[in-house]
Amino acid sequence: MGAAVTTADVVQQTIHTMIETIGRKTSEGYAVIAVRGIVKKLQPIHPCLQYLEIRNIRYMEFGSSVVIDPHLNEIDAGEVGQALREILIKVTSSMRKSAGFFLLKELRDRLGADYLEVLLAIGVDLNLLQFSQEMHNKEPDMLAVLPVDIVRRVLKTTLGILEHRVSRAFAFRAVSSQLLKARDQFPFLEAVTVSDIRITLGTDEVKVDEIINTIDPLLLGSALDLVVRGINSMAQDHSGGSIYDALKAQLTSDYLSKLQEFGVSIDEQATDVTAILREVVRALIEVLSRASTEEYAVLAVNTFLHAPQDRMALLHSISIKVNQADAGVPGINIMMDSQEISENDARRAIQGLLEAVIRALGEKLGGSFVAEFRKSLEKTTLIRIEQMGVNLHIIELHEEMRELHASGARR
Repeated sequence: MGAAVTTADVVQQTIHTMIETIGRKTSEGYAVIAVRGIVKKLQPIHPCLQYLEIRNIRYMEFGSSVVIDPHLNEIDAGEVGQALREILIKVTSSMRKSAGFFLLKELRDRLGADYLEVLLAIGVDLNLLQFSQEMHNKEPDMLAVLPVDIVRRVLKTTLGILEHRVSRAFAFRAVSSQLLKARDQFPFLEAVTVSDIRITLGTDEVKVDEIINTIDPLLLGSALDLVVRGINSMAQDHSGGSIYDALKAQLTSDYLSKLQEFGVSIDEQATDVTAILREVVRALIEVLSRASTEEYAVLAVNTFLHAPQDRMALLHSISIKVNQADAGVPGINIMMDSQEISENDARRAIQGLLEAVIRALGEKLGGSFVAEFRKSLEKTTLIRIEQMGVNLHIIELHEEMRELHASGARR
């Protein structure tokens, strides 16, 4: 006859089985991180959890990552049961819909009868917890937005914005590269994958494992903020415009509210004049491309930027290159740091550039150019350049007067 099952044995086996079960859906490493995070949060409320240690994944090849100090058997069994019950509730509540229900079912099926008997004795009834989880799943909670929903929605929306503005290939490369880069600092992002469904048929573009729900919201927010800012930087380098305003426009208020709670900022910094300059150059290329080709438009704008008679260092610091790896999308590079550029310099540069383009287009095309340029600009950029003192209507009138004066002199 074997030795009696102790409280410590039951706690060890329950946590170990839970990590294994979650690990099959993600990886045991991330299951360890998630469950350990919940245990650490509960330690101040349940001091008995100091005798529970969840080690790193590398220990699992030598046995279980869950280690229990035998002193746990000396603690009141009711107190230990309450702590274990709360761990189970926290883990299952963080999982979407039926996932928590099936985790409890698997625990009940895999733990032996002697373990289940001790669990009941210390106040942990898996049948009751499973029933409660099932009732919770049936409650209408249409407004609930979980962390996994936030991550999925933000990344899918970002993919859509970049695909529309640049290309599908660039969108997937930008998002996946920034996720990969951020994983060095936030390893739990391994639970987030992005793939082009045209290549990997039958899968979602963005897959986010439920384990993300167990990550501290502020920590998850820091990770998501890093990823989105990296994507925005790539978008600005290649297409000239920020994605923040489009992202805000496409996310509903409940998602925006959650992002704010998580500490994720999707407000473009008003002082970043390089983003405004990139958007102006992008819009110029777009408008000129309609009357010719993009190749000619890039050549023409580069010529305007680097005109010998224009001595503005700011304009000379902007260059446009077409990268075939980005499906021929023009990349706009500004060699000056945004903090080195004053709004006054930016205003003068934008105004001078637009006047030069209008003069080159002549009387017939110059007037329509301003209207097309205004339409091509993002609304926020149009507002910002007007706040800086760039008045497109005045520029248009000024050039019309110049043409009238010139034509009168020719008569």
